[in-house]
Amino acid sequence: MVIPTPTSQFGGIGSGIETHIRADVLRDLVDAYFDALNSYDLNAALSILEEGYKTDATSAIQQQIDELEAAGAQLKWTEDQAPGLTGPTSMVMFVSVEGPSGTNRWQIQFTELGRNSGNWVISGVKTE
Repeated sequence: MVIPTPTSQFGGIGSGIETHIRADVLRDLVDAYFDALNSYDLNAALSILEEGYKTDATSAIQQQIDELEAAGAQLKWTEDQAPGLTGPTSMVMFVSVEGPSGTNRWQIQFTELGRNSGNWVISGVKTE
């Protein structure tokens, strides 16, 4: 699943309104990712990921889902730091994640599929 950025008639590339819309799209991606994890749905989680990251992360995500399901647990996320640009087609966001092992800070990386396409995917998740 790729979530496209809605186009805005206000401002050009990099305008405050466009950046706000992009941040909302990335928050929607994070919501969808956590919904998939909390539904114990590997395929839904993988559908949000960039292809290269998906290949590397599938077994770790499956293990995480198995652990959540065995514990009957859910993850809850809150935003620590708003999404920020890290390159022309990449952004990063920091969140706090509450789960069965306590609270951890995660760094979630995003990649736009084609410059100015508005189609974003998760390209990395790291626990800090």
